[in-house]
Amino acid sequence: MQPPSSRPLHLGYNPIEYVNSHLYLGVWIDSNLSFRTEISFLKERTNLRLSTLRSLTDKSNGASYKVLRLFDIQAIRSVIDYCAPIPVGANPTLIQKLETTQNEALLIMTNSPRWTRLCNLRMECKIEAIQHRIKARAAGIIAKITHSATPLPPLTRVPASINLHPDLLKQSWTHCTVKAIRLFNLDTVIQQEPPTPPLSLEFIAHLTPPNFITYYTDGSVNPPKAGAAFICGTKTAAWRITDGASTLLTELVAIREALIDAKNTTVSPAIIIHTDSLSAIQVLRQPDRYDNINICSTIVNTAYQILARKTIIIHVGISGNERADNAAKQATNCPHSDIEVTLSH
Repeated sequence: MQPPSSRPLHLGYNPIEYVNSHLYLGVWIDSNLSFRTEISFLKERTNLRLSTLRSLTDKSNGASYKVLRLFDIQAIRSVIDYCAPIPVGANPTLIQKLETTQNEALLIMTNSPRWTRLCNLRMECKIEAIQHRIKARAAGIIAKITHSATPLPPLTRVPASINLHPDLLKQSWTHCTVKAIRLFNLDTVIQQEPPTPPLSLEFIAHLTPPNFITYYTDGSVNPPKAGAAFICGTKTAAWRITDGASTLLTELVAIREALIDAKNTTVSPAIIIHTDSLSAIQVLRQPDRYDNINICSTIVNTAYQILARKTIIIHVGISGNERADNAAKQATNCPHSDIEVTLSH
């Protein structure tokens, strides 16, 4: 940043250097908020991965279209998705540089001639334009943050600007963000009251019938160690699982073991499982799975066997499950793995 005066700033006895741009959490912030440095940085990173994509298309033993598209989404577009709320206020001419990279990726994936219409390529590959993608991601992320129970202070200007006429807003990052939010009809979401905090375990226990069996599951990762646990009344079960397991995998192991334990229980008409992993529930609900297939299949099959004679209720977003969390953390200190699982890839 350019100094406001000739007097330098010091941290202790060390002078602080003034710079025109700074890399913060993987995003370049420049003094004018033009995001030119960030766009150039993204262009350089995506071009390197574009070369890898091109090398995968060898005519003799190259990858299939499905693999190429997956690489584009996971390795190239993810770089832009990470910082989507930042370049939403950038000049469209700068965004076009990123659009050029994606267009090149589409041509490579489909092995199409360069005179192919880009709109047809996007429809064929089901990949939206970068400009639209950045606005959609930014609008969704900003709406989620501003509508949370504890919104970040710098984003409080966005809800305040929602009801202003577009002509009254200066051309700024806030103006571009508000336009993106209006484009996807998320302005009504931001203006709603923030959601209530998660229900406590004490409140849930008050509503749960006494003859229901309740499990609390959790997983813990202390790289490279990993553990999983469940709590059911006075019973605590915990395991150390294969080193290198992801947080999602530990949560799935905890749910699986809770279901296996519940399968052998015949004294209750219903089973309630509390988990703090929304991603685990989302994975189990997917009809097609490409990862963690073995453990997900075991969970689903065990659940169907239980459903033949019991009711299963799975909750997510319950706060206060410290016992299961502590048990999973303690399991990571076990000298050997109790459960061997196939690591996700």
